[in-house]
Amino acid sequence: MWYEPDEDSPPDAGDAEGNDYGDEQIVDTEGQLDAEGKLAIDFPTTVSEHKTDYRYRVEARVTDAGKREIVGRGSVIATYGSFVVNARPDRYFYQPGGNAAITVEARDYDFKAVRMRIHVELFRWSWRQHSNTDAAVLRAADVDTGAVKDFRQ
Repeated sequence: MWYEPDEDSPPDAGDAEGNDYGDEQIVDTEGQLDAEGKLAIDFPTTVSEHKTDYRYRVEARVTDAGKREIVGRGSVIATYGSFVVNARPDRYFYQPGGNAAITVEARDYDFKAVRMRIHVELFRWSWRQHSNTDAAVLRAADVDTGAVKDFRQ
């Protein structure tokens, strides 16, 4: 799961069409709401082989005494780790020889900043490349999140 680090609130449950989710149904079950209108469910989660978070969509259909169905959706995140790292450039296009400013942040899943040492690599990418494996690293540094690192030559 990826989020925009400048957002003040956690990511929402996705849009009504269900974008941002896979298409595999894991559990289909029925239950009775408790006195507070709640139902606890359990379902299996897995660890990602791609070292990413999984977001699971939960959809509930509740039928009232008048046989009217109401649908609600939400999501939960199964995290790969205890924090997420985002890199955000100050803009997306630069002139040759220009300087790029890139903000790198680490946050926990309560959206609190996490201070840590990270390894950063800058490389040239072209949309014609099918992978980053052929890209040469232009600059690399080990930095602390919250600190500013100058990648200029």
